[in-house]
Parts: sequence; C-alpha cells; structure tokens
Amino acid sequence: GSGIVVEAGSTGMLSVMDLTFGGWGDYAVDASGGALVVQGCQGGGTGTAVRLAQGTQSASLDKNRNLSVEAHSSVDAYTGSNTYAAKTDAEILPDYGICPQAAGSALLNGLDYGADKTGAEDSTTAVQNALNAASAAGGGIVYLPAGLYWVGSPLQIPTGVELRGVAESGHHTNNLGTVLMSTNGQGNPSAAAFITLQSGAGIRGLTIWYPNQNKWNTPAAFPSTIRGAGQNVWVVNVTVAGGTQGVDLSADAGGHYLEFYCGFSFQNNITVDNASAAGRLINLHFNPHFYMRS
Repeated sequence: GSGIVVEAGSTGMLSVMDLTFGGWGDYAVDASGGALVVQGCQGGGTGTAVRLAQGTQSASLDKNRNLSVEAHSSVDAYTGSNTYAAKTDAEILPDYGICPQAAGSALLNGLDYGADKTGAEDSTTAVQNALNAASAAGGGIVYLPAGLYWVGSPLQIPTGVELRGVAESGHHTNNLGTVLMSTNGQGNPSAAAFITLQSGAGIRGLTIWYPNQNKWNTPAAFPSTIRGAGQNVWVVNVTVAGGTQGVDLSADAGGHYLEFYCGFSFQNNITVDNASAAGRLINLHFNPHFYMRS
C-alpha cells in the first residue's frame, strides 16, 4: 500500500510540507484525484515517491529532496526546482532577488524645495517639486529628514526616482523618523492612491500615518496608500499606520520588491495581481498594534 492516498473523485486539496518520508510501500503519496501540494519534503526510501495518476486535477511539488515523481501526462503538474537527489541545503534557499535602485545620481533635500517638517503646512507641492526635479536630472533620490510632513494630496514618484526617509531597517510606528501624515482621499476609497510609483520608482525609510483615522470607532475609508503603476517598483523599510488599503500591485507590477513593509491597514495590507514577472515579498510584518500605538 501507499502512505498517503488521495482517492479518485476527490475535489479537495492535500498539502504536505516539511515532512520526511522514512520509507514507503508502493508510493509515499498516491494521488488519483483532487489537488496536491508537496513542498520542502524529503524521502528516505527507494522507488517512486509520488504518483500523480490520471484524475489528479493539479499538483505543485517544489523544494523537495530525494522524492521522485511519476506523473500521468494529463496532470497539470508543476515540479519547480526539484531534482530529487541532487539538491543541497544551500541550493534550496529562497531566491531573495535584488532590490531595484534609483536610475540617476541626483540627491535632493525636500527641505530645499519648501517641505515643512513641523507638519504645520501642507508639503505636497514641495515634495512633488523635488521629485520632479530629480526626474528632470535623470533620476536619483529625494531625501526627507526626520520630521512630521503633512501631505494632503497624492504624490507621484517618477521613473528612476526614490523618495527616502531616515529609517534604515524595519521599524514600528512609534519610532517616528520621517513621517508622512496623509489626509488624501478621506471618505473616497476609489480616489487616487496617496503614493503612486511609476515603473522603476520606489520609496524607502518612511512612516505613513493617517492622523484623521478613527481609532475607537468605525474606521474612515481611504484610497490605497501605495500603488504600483508599472514594473520594478520597490517599498523598503516602510511602515503604514491606519490606512484602508496598503500596497496595491494589481496592475502589471511584476519585478516588485517589498522588504520590511510593516504596519496595519483595515482592508488589505497587500494586493498582488496580473504580474507578468516574478516579484519579491520579504520580511513583512502586520499587526493592529502598529496603528494602535501610533
């Protein structure tokens, strides 16, 4: 007999992860129906470990070692990077990729364009002017020193430009640093996103806070905090407190790179869809206390 059997006619899914099969009879896993996921497993027996018989709807086998597979030609099967006998621990580590970078060498300070780090005046125009100047210079970084910046309208990050704050790692909202206070689109969740990243644009080292959010009552609705409008966008060391929809990558934002994106949004923290190239989501942290302690 076999260790695990998915019977013919099944419409469910069996998921087997991080398991060691010490030995088996006919097969370790014998599927004749339903869907099957086998990931991060290894085998210690001989002979065919996994059989995907006719009737299996789909199967995904990835990052396994010493698990040979017999698949009927009718089965929609993905076998990923399996080589069954040749993988080493080093070889099966995840591919973290490389974060895209600003295209040019311009380095501009938003304060030089009139941004107000006390939060008393709306800094939208000043910050956008700095971003546009960096784009006109061939790309680069617009730096905002630590402070509170009221930004009441949407920002567009042009191709080749990064908007950067002071945070050099993932951080909590109560660490302050470079804080953008967003009042953009309150009550209109279908309005333009607070920050739109054009292809090859990114943000880094920022905290985004919604000061008008209702902490103890029904949450106010806001549009997306960050939207990727093209490929190869990045969001690194950014924390969001109290938005409705966090990062929207539902356009063709393949090649995206999110690392240490943290916080809490009331509806969706991240939406990914329609990507035509692989992206990376690394070290993400979401918890209501990112908002409640802001």
